[in-house]
Amino acid sequence: MNRRQGCLHLLLIILVCGTISGCTHLVTPQLIEPIPASPWQNTASIQWHKVKFKIAWPEDEQPSWHLDALIAHQVIAPILQEYKTSIPLWRFHRRASKDATGHQFSFMFYADNQQAKLIQHQLVTNSLLVELVASQWVRILDASDVETATLQPIAATSDKTWPPIIQQAWPHYIMGVSAFWLDLIDRQTRQSPLTAPDDLSDILAYYQQQHDQITLLWQEHGQHALLHHLNALFAYQPLHIIEHRLLRY
Repeated sequence: MNRRQGCLHLLLIILVCGTISGCTHLVTPQLIEPIPASPWQNTASIQWHKVKFKIAWPEDEQPSWHLDALIAHQVIAPILQEYKTSIPLWRFHRRASKDATGHQFSFMFYADNQQAKLIQHQLVTNSLLVELVASQWVRILDASDVETATLQPIAATSDKTWPPIIQQAWPHYIMGVSAFWLDLIDRQTRQSPLTAPDDLSDILAYYQQQHDQITLLWQEHGQHALLHHLNALFAYQPLHIIEHRLLRY
C-alpha cells in the first residue's frame, strides 16, 4: 500500500467511525407539552374547579347511576362542546357508598377563573338540571371543598399516595376515560333516540335503559377493548392487584 492509498484508507476509517458515533449519540428530546399552549395557561388563576351533584338514594334501593349519565350527557356535554378551547383538562368522578357523602357525581375542570364562573353559571341554570333539583332527585353542592391554592397544580386532584410523576400524568388519562364514557352515552342515545317524552319520568326511564346498555358493553367488551389494550400499552407487564397476585389483561 503506497502513501496515498494509506492516507485514503485512514480517512475512510475516520469517516466510518464518525458516522457510527453519530448514529449512536443519544440526544435528549425536547419534552412535548401535553397541554396546548394558551395565553392564560401560565397565569395564577388557572386551577381545578368542581361542580358536585348529590344524587338522591332512597333506602333499600340501588344507586340511581343513570342520573350520572343523564347529567353528563344533557347538562355537561354541551358545556364541554362550547368551551372546548378553554378547558385543557376535565374529568368525571362517580361514587356511591352508604356514608355521609352517599351517591355523588362530580365534574372537575382545569380552567381560568373567569371561564369557570361562566361555566358554573351555565351548568346550574340548565333547565333540565333545575327540574331535577326541583324534583329532589339532585342537589348541587358547593363548587369546591378545598382551598383555592391547593387546586392550582395539575396534580391537585390526583391521589397523593401515588408517585409524583403519576400524579402529574394521570389527569390526561382520566380525561380520556371520561371522554370515552361520555361518547358511549352519546352514541348509545343516537342509536336509540328518545322521541317526544311526556315528562321527567320518561327521561329518567330512558336514561336508565341507556345506562343499562352501556353496562352490558362494559361487561362484555371492557376486558379486551379497555383493560387488555391498557395492559398492552405497558408492554403486557403484570401488575400487583389488591389480592397481591400478578394479572395480565
